Amino acid sequence: MIGDIFEVVWVGLLAGVGITTMYSFVVLGYSESRRAEGAATVAWAVVALVAFAVFAAGVIYGVHILLSK
Repeated sequence: MIGDIFEVVWVGLLAGVGITTMYSFVVLGYSESRRAEGAATVAWAVVALVAFAVFAAGVIYGVHILLSK
């Protein structure tokens, strides 16, 4: 019983920090790609796209877990 509570707490913290961090990288990559010039624009756009893919996958996985229990 206590172990289950600790599992919920640490998984919730990990997911909250991870999802928030990925969305922060989306915003950072998008804003920096608009300011940068040349190859840096492409690099920042790639950062934003990869971070968005990880963010979306995390949200979809979370909803899947939520609905399967």
